[in-house]
Amino acid sequence: ARQAYDATVMSTEKGGPEGTDMQSIVNAEIHYSKGMNLLKRKEYGPAVKAFQQAVEMNSKEADYFAHLGWALFKDGTSPGVKDKAKEFLRKAIDLNPKTDRPYVFLGNIYKAEGQVEKAEQQFEAAIKCNPDNLDAMREIRMSTLRKEKDQTIWKKMFKK
Repeated sequence: ARQAYDATVMSTEKGGPEGTDMQSIVNAEIHYSKGMNLLKRKEYGPAVKAFQQAVEMNSKEADYFAHLGWALFKDGTSPGVKDKAKEFLRKAIDLNPKTDRPYVFLGNIYKAEGQVEKAEQQFEAAIKCNPDNLDAMREIRMSTLRKEKDQTIWKKMFKK
């Protein structure tokens, strides 16, 4: 048992999980933290760069791709940005389909594009991953209220 443990520790130090060395993992986490701080301050361009560096150093982390996609969407300075952002978010979902953030981010992009049904599907997927996700619950609730309001308006128009 001890030899197996030592072998695991040595492989982690040399090659890391699936070929990523520990220094790269640590540096990726530093860039990710920097990106998160920049994202909170709404400095989207620099956040994109920080998340890109994190992804380059560790391409196995779903959160890095999710936040890269979201920062890219929020930055919105280059053509085709929504498609690229969605691509990163889908990659995050592929890496870890049980994490809720990429679904919320993707739902918000679809909502911004006016694709309400696709947005709702993403928010529902987020809630399946994390039933306590307040952002997704709020979006579903708001969508339901909008639908009810629209139905009420139509009923009033044709009631007369």
